[in-house]
Amino acid sequence: ILSPAHLDVRPTVRPASLSLSNLWFSYPRSDSILKDVSLTLEAGRLYVLEGSNGAGKSTLARLMCGVLRPTSGQLAVGQHPIDSGRPGDLVAYHFQNPDMQLFAVTIEEELRLSCPIQTSQMSSRIARAFGLQRILSSHPLDIPFVSRKRLSLAATFAMARPWIILDEPTLGQDDSTVAALVEMIKGLLGIGVGILVITHS
Repeated sequence: ILSPAHLDVRPTVRPASLSLSNLWFSYPRSDSILKDVSLTLEAGRLYVLEGSNGAGKSTLARLMCGVLRPTSGQLAVGQHPIDSGRPGDLVAYHFQNPDMQLFAVTIEEELRLSCPIQTSQMSSRIARAFGLQRILSSHPLDIPFVSRKRLSLAATFAMARPWIILDEPTLGQDDSTVAALVEMIKGLLGIGVGILVITHS
């Protein structure tokens, strides 16, 4: 069971607005998916990006965290440009499919490598917050989907970034887990972290 009281992760970079300026993007041999997009998301606020499959939600998210490079235009958190050479440096991204995000051989290592200050104390606290403390020696891909989803959420929060993008974060979770996740999000908003939730509905 998630315990919001155990989650105490402060961003390593001072929270600031996330801005997109004249952003264009297209995949090779395709028409432009994003055309001259400009917007500013304020720090410490929760935003929801809703749309059907194929609408470009995940593409936009991957541009925001630096996984993709725009065809033209700029992205920044405050005065810090988002660099596609260092994805996740300013904006943490929780994938809808946790298997695309997990790569370590144990849950403990997954959490430890996610923490900017790689200490067992911090990874232990994150594990407790997400109810993973009893399975730390397990391989991430050997645990059920529901637990893998929690682990990928835990790893995303552990990155301690000023912005977090959550792609369908409640997928497969029960009501009590969703309620606890909402409390965690409220706590992060309270310390200035900006959060964007992607959803189909």
